[in-house]
Amino acid sequence: MFHGRMMQHGCQTVLGNAANEREVFLTNECRDLGLQDVKQTNVVSIRKMPWGHQYRKDNIVVDKLDRERADERKKKGLSTEYYCKSLYWPER
Repeated sequence: MFHGRMMQHGCQTVLGNAANEREVFLTNECRDLGLQDVKQTNVVSIRKMPWGHQYRKDNIVVDKLDRERADERKKKGLSTEYYCKSLYWPER
């Protein structure tokens, strides 16, 4: 048994189909699960990006490089690497 916080794919949020297929959102929902419930493991990197107009160009470059890397992985048939940069809390 283990206790963990849940994540949701962007398409399961208010973003719907506008969400990036690789972005997941951390939620406030926690669950106790048994190890037998684990279907697979996934790589999720937590991203902290600087916020503000002065960082806009740098963030665009980082996003572009990340998309290119993800496309290369997809072409090679490698597993998807997800990223999380936001908390999803619709009740708030």
